[in-house]
Amino acid sequence: MTDTVKKTSDGAILYDTDVLNQVSEGVFIPYGWVSVSSVGGVLNSAGRGHTLIVSDGTNDFVLRHYLRGGLPGTMIKDAYVWAGEHHTRSFREWHLLSKLWKRGLPVPRPVAARYCRSGLIYRADLLTSRIPGIRSLAQRILERPGDREFWHSIGSALQRFHLENVYHAD
Repeated sequence: MTDTVKKTSDGAILYDTDVLNQVSEGVFIPYGWVSVSSVGGVLNSAGRGHTLIVSDGTNDFVLRHYLRGGLPGTMIKDAYVWAGEHHTRSFREWHLLSKLWKRGLPVPRPVAARYCRSGLIYRADLLTSRIPGIRSLAQRILERPGDREFWHSIGSALQRFHLENVYHAD
């Protein structure tokens, strides 16, 4: 994994040159993929917004635009307070995913992260590789409700994340 930062007119893109030889802001726009392959689908979840599956014809990727949640999300859809490049949500998630992916944890490989700044606010996007055969935890529970081995594997995976000091409410 080789990470490179490309400055843009209003921000920057952090990307893995081992996956993308070159990058433009078009990779963060769903219709930017149409010339290669149309948007492949939407991952259904109860979270904020939706996540798009895009393809370059060979590889599938997951494209997510950062949206606010909770009370702020009812008033401000996707803007965050600027506190510097290294504090942007997309770059922070990129670096965390990169660390975990390199250590062999079950996370998607980060491909590209972007922020677009406008004065004191910014907006952000993240592109990751798609994990083949991925399903939600709810789907897996429905498939194997009483399977002790399944629950043991979940506990083992959570322990691996906790050993890396990664904790998440979900």
